[in-house]
Amino acid sequence: MGSVASVLRVLSDFGDAAGWLVAALVLFACGRRILKENEAAHAAITENVQENRKRIDEFGGTLHAIARDVAVLRDRSDRAGA
Repeated sequence: MGSVASVLRVLSDFGDAAGWLVAALVLFACGRRILKENEAAHAAITENVQENRKRIDEFGGTLHAIARDVAVLRDRSDRAGA
């Protein structure tokens, strides 16, 4: 963003309407570029969040299966000991 500020400083030194128009166009172009980059980053983050949720659901299912197996083994152990 430092280069944009430098361009604006040079253009504002001229003080004419054309300079301000160019400055506005430069800011507009920079703003659009930043917006596109933010949209791409948002899409990547959203995809990552969905993938992580899927992994958490799979892990939760695994934990549930392990807990069920432990309960079955504990029940068998209790019956064998009785």
